[in-house]
Amino acid sequence: TSVGVLLPEYLSQLQKDIGATGVYMGEVKQEGSPEEHIEYFAASRGHEFMVGEKLPRGNGKTWEVFGSPTLEESEGAPKMPAGTWAPPPSATREPHDQGSVVIVRHVTDFDEVRFFRLPRPGQFVAVPVVFTTPADPTAVAS
Repeated sequence: TSVGVLLPEYLSQLQKDIGATGVYMGEVKQEGSPEEHIEYFAASRGHEFMVGEKLPRGNGKTWEVFGSPTLEESEGAPKMPAGTWAPPPSATREPHDQGSVVIVRHVTDFDEVRFFRLPRPGQFVAVPVVFTTPADPTAVAS
């Protein structure tokens, strides 16, 4: 059994375990060029439409995984004047070994969230995954 066959099964199990609507994996392509983008190469069951979709650099909140959060972002501090009440933040970036984990609690509150189909209420989490073995994402997907 090839890893390319097992990856969608793994993502489907992860989807079930965390209660997500869908789980996708993508790779940064044409890094450093004006055409830089994330191309999705695997998806959980029911979200196969994401395979082959591209997210251009600067489009969507997903790209925030590659930057380090500021102290204010990592603590989730609301940007309100001192002494005023604010609800918990609806988007945060938390430190991660390879960048940031991006968490959006209400996706419809942010124009930066990119929908590949109809917008739907819910949460969004992006986690950086760095391949450090000779098995790169294109080899995994084939």
